[in-house]
Amino acid sequence: MRTTLVTGKLIKHAILTTIVVFCCAFNLSAQNKSYKNEAGYQADNDGFLGQGSDRYYTAGNFFFFRHALSVNDSSSIQNKVLGFELGQRIYTPQSAYVPGPAYIDRPFAGYTYFSTSVNLLYKNESSLRFEAQIGIVGPNSYGQQVQDLIHKVFDFYQPGGWQYQIANDYELNLSAQYNRLIARTHGFDISANSYLDLGTGIDGAGLGFTARFGRFNQLYNSAITT
Repeated sequence: MRTTLVTGKLIKHAILTTIVVFCCAFNLSAQNKSYKNEAGYQADNDGFLGQGSDRYYTAGNFFFFRHALSVNDSSSIQNKVLGFELGQRIYTPQSAYVPGPAYIDRPFAGYTYFSTSVNLLYKNESSLRFEAQIGIVGPNSYGQQVQDLIHKVFDFYQPGGWQYQIANDYELNLSAQYNRLIARTHGFDISANSYLDLGTGIDGAGLGFTARFGRFNQLYNSAITT
């Protein structure tokens, strides 16, 4: 009986991994062509690591649609993209199963939102992206139900502790991102990244760098700037 249960879990992990690999392969194939519209789904989950654990930001599900807007040839803008996204992020403490509130080092929480964005990609390979999100945290975000479903479908452990999740709260969050190419040589480039988040639920700012190696597109035609 034990062998059967372990084999079943391994099969389900293999199916999950196959789905992820297929989605990545499909995405890489699609990048070789030019489209005016793009629709897709992205999934984040600790389960992809095959370790059977959940911690902090543990899962995310995102449905998106992007539309390429018209650009004047004489403009400094190479591409202009309008985007819409319906997403959900799920957060847990050190585990999605806790025996009591004393073990909660980060609240159970789901965050479900709808967002719209405009991404301006310039010919000098800088980019400026603005996004507005309206969403909800708490029981009405259905974070508990989605995590329970995922764990049931893939035969993970039963989560416990969602009765301690934070209360319902509506949110409005705004963000801006600016990226710029710094230097490029054959097979290598480096760009600077910055962001600013302001809102009722998400506040923050940051600076960083992205380095790319190998064969790649210019930044206004790269998935890294979407």
